[in-house]
Amino acid sequence: MDGHGTVIVSGSTFSGNSAINGDGGAIDNGDTRGNGRLVVSASTFLGNVAGRAGAIDNADNARGTLSVSASTFSGNVSALADAGAIDNADWGGTGTLTVSGSTFSGNKTIGDGGAIDNADNVATSRGTLIVSTSTFSGNIADVHGGAIDNADVGGKGTAVVSASTFSGNSANNIYANNGSPGGGVIATGTNSTVWVVADIFNGPCLRAGGTWEDEGYNVGSNGSCLGRARGDVGHGANRLGPLAYHGGATMTILPLKGNPAIDAVPYPTKVTLYRRPVGLCPSTDQRGTRTTSRRSCAAGAVQLPG
Repeated sequence: MDGHGTVIVSGSTFSGNSAINGDGGAIDNGDTRGNGRLVVSASTFLGNVAGRAGAIDNADNARGTLSVSASTFSGNVSALADAGAIDNADWGGTGTLTVSGSTFSGNKTIGDGGAIDNADNVATSRGTLIVSTSTFSGNIADVHGGAIDNADVGGKGTAVVSASTFSGNSANNIYANNGSPGGGVIATGTNSTVWVVADIFNGPCLRAGGTWEDEGYNVGSNGSCLGRARGDVGHGANRLGPLAYHGGATMTILPLKGNPAIDAVPYPTKVTLYRRPVGLCPSTDQRGTRTTSRRSCAAGAVQLPG
């Protein structure tokens, strides 16, 4: 969409579409002077291919707002540049991307952001990314940010990530002479701001610059995604079951016995997230269910019976 319009997509499937020399294998929103608003819910994006943004391109050298809920992005590929699934505010664009209750699995990019790339490439890029109660599994970036790349090169980006689960994502950093990893979970750059709270990070982050605001109750496989905040645990994130259907519209990953994410957040708990007070418990999880406990809730995208 190059004009100023709103498109609502619900209960739809986009599969096998290709824009190999262009942007957005399935949908291109707010491209080149446009100012588009796109709302996607309860939809599936499977095996789409593009030069950049395998599934959806938002605010590329333009302005755009994209909201995604209860949707699945799987096996999408960016074959020439960034963002295996969704690219937000690239090449000088200004974009806002909100993701809730959704799953990204097996997406791949030749560049940055195996699942999502936010505010990349040039200094005038401005991107805001808000992710909650979502699952990222098995996404691959050839360079940085196996799951999410935030303001890695040039742009200015803010990412707010809460109550989400990351597992099995990888970034190969193929241009590094020393073979250093590219941040399998999240990669950042100089003008990046990241807020994290109540997440499961099974994998490493690459914090190459910017600001990392840890509001607590995160569980990691090491300390690379953590900031020593209240309730953080730097081990045990790998105690997870497989990606599968556990109720709800999308596939999820359950924490297994012994994972510190279980009962990680005391009830009630309020934190400051992106300069606003937010209550963490009780929490509605990715499947749309609530914990039955009045004592605590879990970190990550899925709540367990209390």
